[in-house]
Order: sequence, then C-alpha cells, then structure tokens
Amino acid sequence: MSLANGSKVRRIGERLHAGKRWALVSSDEGDLGWVFAAFLDCVPVDGDQLKSAPMRPRPSGN
Repeated sequence: MSLANGSKVRRIGERLHAGKRWALVSSDEGDLGWVFAAFLDCVPVDGDQLKSAPMRPRPSGN
C-alpha cells in the first residue's frame, strides 16, 4: 500500500521498532500497512479517529 500526502487513514495499532514509533493504519478501502508515526498528523477529523498525512515529516526538534 502507498499513500498520497493528505490521505486519510485509521490508526489500528502502534509498535516500537529500533526505538522508532510505527503505526499500523487502514485505508478506506481496508488496505493495511505500517507508517512511520512521525509522518502522521494525529488530529481527529470530523470527530472521528481519522488522520491526515502531512506534506512532509515533522522536524525532530534537533
């Protein structure tokens, strides 16, 4: 599965791998895939748990 910037997904789960946070997401079509969590904008959309992928990763603060 690949996602375009701004795609809406539902976060199904989350896992740490090598110290990095990854999110298991589902598309509206039901496709599942893992996304580096820093690429998700975790703001609820329309009162639901949908997330919108930002245009670029958030700065790490370094």
